[in-house]
Amino acid sequence: MDNSKAKKELLIDNKIFTKDDTISLIKLFIKSSDEILEKSKDNYRKELIEKGYVESGIRKSDIDRGHSKLEFTDSDHSKYTSSFEEISETINILSNMRIIEINLYFSEQVFNTRFIINLKHSDSHSTPGYAIVEGEDCDWVIATTKIVRDFFSTCRNQSTFVKEHKLYIVPATILLLNFFLNNSIGLIAQKMHLFPKFAMMTLSKDWMFFTVILSLITLSPAFLIYQRLIKIWPRIEIQTGKDFQQIQTGKRYKVLLLTSIILIPTLISFLLRLL
Repeated sequence: MDNSKAKKELLIDNKIFTKDDTISLIKLFIKSSDEILEKSKDNYRKELIEKGYVESGIRKSDIDRGHSKLEFTDSDHSKYTSSFEEISETINILSNMRIIEINLYFSEQVFNTRFIINLKHSDSHSTPGYAIVEGEDCDWVIATTKIVRDFFSTCRNQSTFVKEHKLYIVPATILLLNFFLNNSIGLIAQKMHLFPKFAMMTLSKDWMFFTVILSLITLSPAFLIYQRLIKIWPRIEIQTGKDFQQIQTGKRYKVLLLTSIILIPTLISFLLRLL
């Protein structure tokens, strides 16, 4: 038998996995793993017979050279494991637990096969998910890789709007925060009867220095707001558990809250300046 190995790796990024997607992925994983496992059992049985073993005396456990594990981590970092035979228990875990990481692992020794899928609910700074398919049965490796790639292509894409428009969102936030601070300082100057001096400073040659100081003050809050925004759309999002349908509502609420934190005070400060 040719001992050369084929290995394929897939990165999984900017994807949303619902409970149904996850269950379908696990069933696909089990089916592909069982396919190569049955082939390895037949091959190993033949090897044992060639070595002089009596076929009737070979037990199933003697030819099963595979190892598999399905592992799930929920939001409180508790881990749950199940096997290929416990698919109903797996579905129950996905239906009731808010899963943040999925690890699917299979290996067998006859064809030196390894099949791994890792998905972790993660933000933009974390590593993407991945799938690894390798073994001496090159046809199985190529076919399985295609099946996995095709499956992921059908899963819903995660929004990358915030990540792609960072160069616009951060400066725009700084500009709005500067406008708010400028209005607020102007109001304080009015109350303290310092407004003429404040107006002269902002209109004089020192206006650039004043703007730079405001920008430095608002830089950290602007990046903090951006970080909060980007966490709303993680690069890998796993939607399981009983309340997964409320996730979209939660996203809209968080966006509205962050937007309100910036816009409402800025608008109020501007209106007060006009009074």
